[in-house]
Amino acid sequence: MRRIEQDVPPPTQSVEIWDFPTRIFHWTLVITVFVAFFTGEDDIPVFILHTYLGYVVGLLVVFRLFWGVVGNRYARFWDFVRPWSVIRSYARKLMRLSPPRYIGHNPLGGLMILAILATLAVVVVTGMAAGVDEGAIIPFFSGMPSWIAKIAEDVHEGFANFLMVLVAIHVAGVIFDGILTGENLIKAMINGHKLIDQSIEPAPRVGAWRSVFLAVLLGMAWVWMVWQTQF
Repeated sequence: MRRIEQDVPPPTQSVEIWDFPTRIFHWTLVITVFVAFFTGEDDIPVFILHTYLGYVVGLLVVFRLFWGVVGNRYARFWDFVRPWSVIRSYARKLMRLSPPRYIGHNPLGGLMILAILATLAVVVVTGMAAGVDEGAIIPFFSGMPSWIAKIAEDVHEGFANFLMVLVAIHVAGVIFDGILTGENLIKAMINGHKLIDQSIEPAPRVGAWRSVFLAVLLGMAWVWMVWQTQF
């Protein structure tokens, strides 16, 4: 009898792609940003909370910048920051509903990460500057002229709204990618695991001391900034 050959999918393995520090960063940032967004009011108790949350967001951005250098393979910038030619090629394939699968962030996802981090940095810096106009003493911004603080406040509000647009696009992209590739990216960012081809060697884990060391330093920085702030 003639043997009928069938396409057999390659064997897969469940591998941790997003390490624990990356996942903690991601979900802490999500919660902090949304709470900060809805507490941006002039009422003093709410304004104080908004300011302290802004410090958290700023230090989380700093953490991600460092972790993009010393974190595990898929958290590092060199893994997902792609040249424009690669981004454009991926976008074209996405428009044809046949995007290639990436183990880590795809090129558009990597671009979105950079856009969100840059926007967050602008929001935090302008927010700290704007606090001077509210009569607060903010670290690094004491003595700033009131007219600059007023401009910073307008920029802060504009970029905060722009951030929400980026977040909406990001969430839509995650859902759309999941539909096309069959991957549950939200679940992967919760448990850290993805199913990948067994022929692909898993990325080695990095020492936990790196994230602990960074977290302790940034925690101390947050306490110092809170201590220096007066309302």
